[in-house]
Amino acid sequence: SKGDAGLNSKDYALAKTQYNAALALKPSEQYPKDKLADVEKALAELAAANKGKELEAKYNAAISKGDAALAAKTYAVAKTAYTDALALKSAEQYPKDKLAELDGLMSNDAAEKARLAREKEVETKYKAAIAKGDAAFKLKTYAAAKTAYNDALGVKPGEQYPSDKISEIESLLNAASAEKDRQALDAKYKSAIAKADAALKAKTYDAAKASYNEALGVKSTEQYPKDKIAEIEKIQDELANKDAASKELNSKYTAAIAKGDAAFSSKNYEAAKVAFNDALVLKAAEKYPKDKIAVIDALIAKESGAKELEEKYKVALAKADGDYTAKDYAAAKISYTEASALKSSEQYPKDQLVKVNSFLGDLAKSQALQGKYEAVIAKADGILAKEDYKNAILAYKEAQAIKPNEPYPTNKLKEINATVDGLAKLKEKDAQYLDIITKADKLLTLKDYKSAKSRYLDASLVKPTEQYPKDKVAEIDVLLKKKNTTTTTTTTANKDDFRNELVKKYPEGITEETVNEKNAKVTRRIVIRGSEGHLYVKKETGFGPIYFFRDEVPITENEFLKDTEVQPQ
Repeated sequence: SKGDAGLNSKDYALAKTQYNAALALKPSEQYPKDKLADVEKALAELAAANKGKELEAKYNAAISKGDAALAAKTYAVAKTAYTDALALKSAEQYPKDKLAELDGLMSNDAAEKARLAREKEVETKYKAAIAKGDAAFKLKTYAAAKTAYNDALGVKPGEQYPSDKISEIESLLNAASAEKDRQALDAKYKSAIAKADAALKAKTYDAAKASYNEALGVKSTEQYPKDKIAEIEKIQDELANKDAASKELNSKYTAAIAKGDAAFSSKNYEAAKVAFNDALVLKAAEKYPKDKIAVIDALIAKESGAKELEEKYKVALAKADGDYTAKDYAAAKISYTEASALKSSEQYPKDQLVKVNSFLGDLAKSQALQGKYEAVIAKADGILAKEDYKNAILAYKEAQAIKPNEPYPTNKLKEINATVDGLAKLKEKDAQYLDIITKADKLLTLKDYKSAKSRYLDASLVKPTEQYPKDKVAEIDVLLKKKNTTTTTTTTANKDDFRNELVKKYPEGITEETVNEKNAKVTRRIVIRGSEGHLYVKKETGFGPIYFFRDEVPITENEFLKDTEVQPQ
């Protein structure tokens, strides 16, 4: 809204600062880009109105010169021409794009030339060392040959040929050497290693590398000097890369200063300030861009009015401090950036921006941790869906390690453990059922119908849906019915005797007894009322179902409770 207000009031500097601040927060948003284009267009129209056709002609000439130089790959000439064009019309995007393209081309071109030069230098040194070694070997001056081959290995450590030649030389030398020579060789090797180690410690890398190569010349099969040479080459490569990075930094800094100076000369202070700020980002300690920014700020303050600038700065700073106190760091960053843009020499908003960016960085880390956690949870859920419980447990534990306080992985682990326990119990239940059926079949074969029936009934208790034990019980009932046809009278008499025995043995009322049988808890309630007694049984199985009986005949739970409850006096 501040950018729009600036644009509407034709305060293009304010509008540009606000839209750039918005883009810094959301680089992908098109609206501030479009508005920046509108600002640039307005600025260009103002510049065109002031400078007229002469400015346009100079600009087109500079662009044409830059395009021709770019096509001819004379990048320095092209860069100067595009910089001149940008100084004439700072709002034009084309010379900016071309300058950015040139920065990449010049950087890549320089790096590639440096790499090819290094490779060529290595190959030249390697071939020279090999030629020197071969010549010495041919003359049987083996020490010189070995030194040359070691030099070749120092240049290209992975090459097989010099290693083979060194091995051949050592075989020849070993065949001709006496024990005294070997001891001298050891002393020479240790001396070279000590000298090399001291040089490496002192960071005189070339001297250290020469001494390690000398040690390799004495003992080419030793791994230590090879490792140290590789270590030194790595250090030297890193130093070379740092030097290349420093050159690239200097190049970008010089380009930013040139751009700022050109814009300053054309009195395009906003563009100049952006360029000098870019230079400060590259080299924060440099005094020149700071001085130029201070001069620009003074000029802008003089032109716009120091009082108005101060007021805007205070408003932006007050809003930023309020947002910071409220921990709205994204909004605070916008306002501190605005305040810093208004008064770039002020340290306070810069210090606050460092703090805000730190908080935002912590928030990003937290979001990254959440993303990692969610990815692991998704993986774990996928594994669990495939019923791979072992790997699912590992995945949920991995999620616990990322965010220990999250309840979801803990709940899923409990769920998996419950499922695994259930499967184990089901397996145990299957084994129990099979054992009971096996015993029941054996008893049936022995015609022990009553015991067999009891076993089949137990099997049905374990697996109520299985038809086989039910069929066997029906089969036994048929057999028992035939057998009991002639003994009905006797059975009835036996039941009466059993009830009479209960009356004799137990007192009036209800007596409860509890016993534990295999896989079941059995509660027996003996009910005596007058001269009549009955035995009630409650059988609680370890695998779930509960069964009720009266005088060995199945009944319901309600009947059991009704008949065995204590009657009020």
